[in-house]
Amino acid sequence: MLEEFEKGIFLKATDEESAKITGSVRAFPKGGRVLVSKLMVHPDFQNRGIAKKLLAEVENIFTGKEYYLFTALKSEKNIALYTKIGYKRYGTKLMPDGIEIVFMEKK
Repeated sequence: MLEEFEKGIFLKATDEESAKITGSVRAFPKGGRVLVSKLMVHPDFQNRGIAKKLLAEVENIFTGKEYYLFTALKSEKNIALYTKIGYKRYGTKLMPDGIEIVFMEKK
């Protein structure tokens, strides 16, 4: 786990009133690319723009890069958000557990 902290960034969003963590994301740069992973928002705080702000901050930190992420094909709300902010689908893969993954990029 410590290696992950050394290779990338971890961002969190917090609720100002309660100081609770409301969302988080990880990003790992490699050359001109950034892998965005484990973007999550607490269910009580969804649909408030938190995921969009976290992704924007990743892009602010790693300016001028290509961004890559993946999500389950059935995660329609996630795919809609990513598409809305400029990500495009470039592939899918059926995982051994039967879940189909969609890969997206933003250049």
